Amino acid sequence: MINVIDYTERHKEFVDANKVDINENEIIVAEVDDFPVGILSYVPEDGGIEITSLGVMSNYHRQGVGSSMMAFLKLRNPHTEIIAISKEENHAFMNFLLKCDFELTHRLDSCYWFHYTQQDVPVLDLTNRISKHYG
Repeated sequence: MINVIDYTERHKEFVDANKVDINENEIIVAEVDDFPVGILSYVPEDGGIEITSLGVMSNYHRQGVGSSMMAFLKLRNPHTEIIAISKEENHAFMNFLLKCDFELTHRLDSCYWFHYTQQDVPVLDLTNRISKHYG
């Protein structure tokens, strides 16, 4: 099971190995069995958030680690614009952002800007459906 939490001192070695500055970034860590396997760092930027790095250990790719960290960030910052910038050659990251409902908003030279703004999603009310079936 993937556990997504805020950075703590016990993650220092993992964060240092990923070259993320704890003094300049907010950090989210994904763990499996209390072992760090993913990192997402971000900074507040003009009333929104800019993702500065996202990484998942290669043996945990395509297992929901990155998506879990992104969901944690979105849930924690409702109605906040989230920005991510990608180099042209980083197709995997760009595809990941699109999968996470980011929109490509512009390009400058070999950099692509992606934005996410939470949409108001209607809450599904199951009360009436349950009562119709169970009385």
